[in-house]
Amino acid sequence: MCEEDRIVAAWTIACGRALAGRGVVLGFTEGVVRIEVADGIWMQQMRNMQTHLEKELARIAGVKISGIHFVVKKV
Repeated sequence: MCEEDRIVAAWTIACGRALAGRGVVLGFTEGVVRIEVADGIWMQQMRNMQTHLEKELARIAGVKISGIHFVVKKV
């Protein structure tokens, strides 16, 4: 399983179902996870938890993560 697949699999566990349902892993490049977020309110919530999410994703997926970049889903 590649690193990105491991991060995708770890996403729901790392942040819980409610939060995971508001964001989708778009990719993983050079240590940065890209997450598409449902809207600006959820983006702020995830940014508030960013350090925790980075640590949990790295721990669960077994991947070194240097950051998370959030983008709002385009309607």
